[in-house]
Amino acid sequence: MYLLDNGALKDMKFPAYVFDNTSQGKFMLQIIFSYSKYYVDSLSENVRRGIRRKLDLGILPNRAPLGYWNDKVRKTIVVDRRSFPVVRKIWDLTLTGSYSPRQIRNLSEQEWGYRTPRRERSGGTSLALSTIYKILSNPFYTGVIVRQGIAYKGAHPPMVTQDEFDRAQEILGRPGRPKTQKHTFAYTGMIRCGGCGCSITAEIKVNHQGYRYTYYHCTKKRKDAPCFQPSIELKQLERQLLRLLHRIAIAGSIHDWMTRYVVSGQHERTLEDERELAALQRTISDAERSLSSLTDLRVRELIDDTDFIARRQKLHAEVARTRETIARRIANPDYWFEPARLLISFSKLAVSWFERGNVEVKRLILNVVGSNLLLLDKKVSIQAAEPFRLMPKNTDFLRLCAFVENVRTLADDPDFKRRIACIARLEEMMRVSDGRP
Repeated sequence: MYLLDNGALKDMKFPAYVFDNTSQGKFMLQIIFSYSKYYVDSLSENVRRGIRRKLDLGILPNRAPLGYWNDKVRKTIVVDRRSFPVVRKIWDLTLTGSYSPRQIRNLSEQEWGYRTPRRERSGGTSLALSTIYKILSNPFYTGVIVRQGIAYKGAHPPMVTQDEFDRAQEILGRPGRPKTQKHTFAYTGMIRCGGCGCSITAEIKVNHQGYRYTYYHCTKKRKDAPCFQPSIELKQLERQLLRLLHRIAIAGSIHDWMTRYVVSGQHERTLEDERELAALQRTISDAERSLSSLTDLRVRELIDDTDFIARRQKLHAEVARTRETIARRIANPDYWFEPARLLISFSKLAVSWFERGNVEVKRLILNVVGSNLLLLDKKVSIQAAEPFRLMPKNTDFLRLCAFVENVRTLADDPDFKRRIACIARLEEMMRVSDGRP
């Protein structure tokens, strides 16, 4: 209109319309502008309404992430049978705490031979590192669709629980993770110096005869506290680690007895389980009351939008996590049996696995056994994890009972779940190594 007014445009002619540079022509042009503006605004409103409708139904209004696909017939999102197990394996490896996204990417390309689903203009390639990070940070895999800070219950089957998702975020964000190295060493990033608290690193030395030796020593990065701790040779270090593993090892007869004891006690926990379920239901009720109170605070403008959204998401996550726990316990009252079986089996086989395992196996075993590995005066110490502190060395009935009860208590503990995930991965690796199906 401005260009017509100042004469920069003489007039405007289109196949269906002609607008002369007159008052009548410009009036008609304004009317067409008004119609087009109304059409665009109305279309935008209808699209937003359709998106809200899909979100209320639990359907993602976009392309489904890897592991799922869009069913164009039923207008919903369903499991992709080819990629779903691969993505679940990515989560499993991450939850062990022993694999970085880059290592998982290399496994998917070199060992699994996985290629992304082919689409019209993309697909058929190996997983990118950024794709791994997107998978591990997407709450869609928990069965929740987050849109503009609001969480909607998805209609698709979840791949991971809310608790597993939270643990993955902690693992990805934890400080002190080992960096990429030129050589692969089994224990770097896991042991700290008992003298100054710095990390223990490793290097390869070659003597005059050409023999190669691996030594572990302090990085000595603290300027304020010089460290004079000596280095230790790999064979000497592993002998000490084997002695530590022998402390939690159990004989085959005790393993069989403990397994029978756990099986016999599977169905004798009904009353305790009912009390635990009632406590979980109270947790949900308390969280829902907190959500109601939070809404009242926002209505009265006692908190801002940012604080309101953050608190609401936290409460929604707590409710979702508790409901998942209740559903799992109702569907599987023996939820603690498989962790107990894995733990007992690991205690029997850890020493043999360590002796014949590769670097990856040895790291996983140490991740299971404990934490806070310290090297002081060429001696290694480790803080044993909770279950192994009560591991019975003989057929002591009271210690057996204490061990089983401890496993049941820890069944929902995030760190305990991480260790169980490591054991499951170890079983899979050793089964493949032995050529068993």
